[in-house]
Amino acid sequence: MRILLTGGTGQLGDALLKTAPEQVSIVSPSSSELDLAEPDSLHRKIAAYNADIIINAAAYTAVDKAEEEAERAYRINAESAGRIAAYTAAHSMPFIQVSTDFVFCGETTRPYVPSAATQPATIYGKSKLAGENAVRRADSSAWIVRAGWIYSEHGHNFVKTILRIGATGKPLRVVNDQTGTPTYARNLAEAIWCILDARPKQKVIHYADAGQATWYEFACNILNLAAELGLLNAPSDISPVSTADYGAAAPRPAYSVLDISDTLAIPGICQPDWQTALRDMLARLQAG
Repeated sequence: MRILLTGGTGQLGDALLKTAPEQVSIVSPSSSELDLAEPDSLHRKIAAYNADIIINAAAYTAVDKAEEEAERAYRINAESAGRIAAYTAAHSMPFIQVSTDFVFCGETTRPYVPSAATQPATIYGKSKLAGENAVRRADSSAWIVRAGWIYSEHGHNFVKTILRIGATGKPLRVVNDQTGTPTYARNLAEAIWCILDARPKQKVIHYADAGQATWYEFACNILNLAAELGLLNAPSDISPVSTADYGAAAPRPAYSVLDISDTLAIPGICQPDWQTALRDMLARLQAG
C-alpha cells in the first residue's frame, strides 16, 4: 500500500512517518515538490507519485498571520484540499483530510460532537472549514479528521516553547481562559492508521487525548513534568493571564474540547489522558 502524505515535515506528518504500519510505503514530497499554494498543478503532480491513498496533513496554520494572508490561507487550506479530493474521487482512492477544532466558535461549555454546528471566528478556521466543505463536495467517501492543540517532540509547538523559556528561568505568562485538549501527535497518527484500516462509515471524525485543560494548566504540567524528568533544573515562575491581556491578533475559541465518543467505536483506537501522553512525549524528548 503506497500512501502520498502531504505535510510530512510537520508534527503530525512526522508522527505518521514514525508510526506507519510495516505494510505501508509512504512518499512525502516537500512543499517545493508538491506546493499546495499552487492548486492548478496538483493533479498532474499527484499522478506522478502513483499512490493508492492520500493523507493531507499539510495546512496553512499561522493563525494570526492568516488574518493578513487570507488569500494564501484559502488557497492552501480550501482550494487545494478540494483539488486533492477531486483527484481521489476520480481515481476511487481513500482520502483523509486533516482539519481543526478552529472550525467551531468556542462559545459552548460542552465537548463538540462531529455534527455540531460550525462557526469559525478566524481566517484560519474559516479556510479550514471551506476545505472541509470542498472535500465533501468533491469526494463524499473522504474522511475529515478534526483535532486540536497538537504537540510533539518534533518541530515548533507550545510544549517546546514552554520548555525553551523555562530553561532561561524567565517568568511565564500564559492564557488561562481558553480550554481544550492537549493532544500528542503520535496518538493522533495512530488513530489515523486505525481509521484507514477500519474504513468507518462515519466521515467526520474527532480525535483528542482524554481530558481538558487551559493553556495555563497545560504549561504548569509541562514545567512540573520536565523538572521531574530532569529536562529543567526547576519549574519557572508562571502566572495566568486573560486572552484580552495576551493580545493575539486573531481570536481563539474559548472552549474547543472535542467529543470523540463515536471515534472510540473504531477498532484499535484508544484515548490516553493528556497528562500521560505529555509524559510520554517528554520522555521521548529526553531520550533524544
